[in-house]
Amino acid sequence: IAHELETGRLTALNLRFYHAMYQIMMFGMNLAFVSNNIGLMWVAVELATLTTNLATVHGNLGHAEQAHEAALRARALQVELGEADGPTGGVIESHVGLYAAQLGQYGGALQAFERAQAGFRRDGQALWIAVCANNLAVALIDLGQFARARKALDYAPPPVPHVAARGALLAARIARLSSGRGHAATALRPVV
Repeated sequence: IAHELETGRLTALNLRFYHAMYQIMMFGMNLAFVSNNIGLMWVAVELATLTTNLATVHGNLGHAEQAHEAALRARALQVELGEADGPTGGVIESHVGLYAAQLGQYGGALQAFERAQAGFRRDGQALWIAVCANNLAVALIDLGQFARARKALDYAPPPVPHVAARGALLAARIARLSSGRGHAATALRPVV
């Protein structure tokens, strides 16, 4: 974080926001574990979903390891509370996959994306199916698995245009890379 402040990517206001969100996330996780009231537990679970938002902040700042750890903690809380199969569990699972892929842990990333996609399909969540499929396609492109990446992008048009546009850009990237007109961003990597 000190480096982010020095380079100007993070302001003092952003830092205060980060620390406030971290405290709220910890409060929500602890409250969910100790509450003896279903209503209070529900509120705590909702607060704990901020962990994913916190992970997103970390990931956007280039701190994939911390983002992955935060997403794993959020998933553990969802499992503990029996909420892993719900919509929030799928979003958290998708983030686990996203940050695992950024860390080069492709085996875990692919498994997390598959679990998230299964839940999104079951619940008919077209937007999250598309978001997760786009992230899955990026991981498969990194692995040089262009046919699988192309197949991942075969989803119904999502209700948000920029998500569909990202899918179209990824499809064009796959076409360019698989035709030999482009250079793969990375060498073929084994799935670990």
